[in-house]
Amino acid sequence: ARAAGVAVAAMEHARAYAAERIQFGQAIGRFESLIRLRDDAETWARAARWLALAAGWALDRDAADAADAASRARVHAGDAVARATIDAVQIFGGYGFVNDYPVEKLMRDARAFEALYGDERLARVLAARRGG
Repeated sequence: ARAAGVAVAAMEHARAYAAERIQFGQAIGRFESLIRLRDDAETWARAARWLALAAGWALDRDAADAADAASRARVHAGDAVARATIDAVQIFGGYGFVNDYPVEKLMRDARAFEALYGDERLARVLAARRGG
């Protein structure tokens, strides 16, 4: 859920910046390529939020597949936050790497999610090999 929140925050900052940054006589937020970047990142973040909620519900019910649901939610959220923050930095252009803008820190935060959660995909492969 936190990773989804970071992804949403990155896109909110990118949306605000794209609305005020003028290039070729118009706000860059009106360029189709940037609209698609934001839309894709927002879709992934919403899906991550729903997967986190579904995993929490499964855990509350002590469902047999609760651990698997949580693992899949973490993987998707990690992918979503990495994608969203990289896209946000891209929307900011060179300014995205300057620590005066919030997306630089959000991208660093996204890297921390990868380090904290480890490789969930590998854990699922090992579990499948064990028969679990």
